Amino acid sequence: MRFHPDYIAELEGVKLDKFSPLERRNLERQIEELKVRVEKAESALAKINMISLEALYLRTKED
Repeated sequence: MRFHPDYIAELEGVKLDKFSPLERRNLERQIEELKVRVEKAESALAKINMISLEALYLRTKED
């Protein structure tokens, strides 16, 4: 091999991917799993916030 593949791609105007198709698929799956986890965490935080506000409202109502 006389020329580095990056150099040839640069000459052709093509940008090479940094990840293999397998690595890209794994990263995309991880991203989707993390999105689901974030949604669940946000939902749990919203429930905690609602319960806290309800408890605060009931506490101030008693006074």
